[in-house]
Amino acid sequence: MENYFKELDYKLLDKKKVYKGKRIVVEELTYFNERDNKKVYREHVLAGDAAVILAINENDEVLMVQEPRTPLGKIILSLPAGMIEPGEKSEDGAIRELEEETRL
Repeated sequence: MENYFKELDYKLLDKKKVYKGKRIVVEELTYFNERDNKKVYREHVLAGDAAVILAINENDEVLMVQEPRTPLGKIILSLPAGMIEPGEKSEDGAIRELEEETRL
């Protein structure tokens, strides 16, 4: 099988933690892009491990949930997902989120 993922040709120059909240950390990173010979700036939001489930029922329907997204000011459709609790296996967290969000 062919490898479709390529390594970044960015070299990390600087990394700073600029915000630490209850649920997330925001880092500012500066890279040097060797291919284009220029600096690249990124902001990474680190929130921990999460799981998402593509749940398909016996009628071959994809189960989705309505969730409020306050940055958008809207309720959107999404797949059941959420954060993995400390010490929880990914599979168990995904099942827990599916049960919590779909009440199944």
